[in-house]
Amino acid sequence: ETARNASRRVAESFLAALANGQTNQAFRLAEPSYVGRRGSGLNQLARGVDLSDLRIDAVLADSERACAVTGLLPIKDGSGQVALGLSLVRSEELWLVAEVAELVDDAARSRFLESFRRSSPDAIWRLRLGPTAGTP
Repeated sequence: ETARNASRRVAESFLAALANGQTNQAFRLAEPSYVGRRGSGLNQLARGVDLSDLRIDAVLADSERACAVTGLLPIKDGSGQVALGLSLVRSEELWLVAEVAELVDDAARSRFLESFRRSSPDAIWRLRLGPTAGTP
């Protein structure tokens, strides 16, 4: 399995576990240090953002690091939408979520992806846009 596909699978599984209230499962897919720092924030994220129509729009990966960006997701209180940017790292043979950022607009999404691309110039892109976003 390629780094891009494996990191995408972990990002999707992590967010699906949060969406289904399975925080312990989500925590198993995250770096322990991240869970220790941000575990309660992940619970708040799951309560505040509607993750039911989740799709990953972009994935960049090299052999050790990856990032994934979701499509826009509705905020449950009706105040708008937000995309999520996930940073992932490879730990031995496993990919783990290292950070989750809320990206409030297209400019924030672009900055998140560009920052990763600058720090990992050998990263391979997988980008899907439009109504087929998130399909393999």
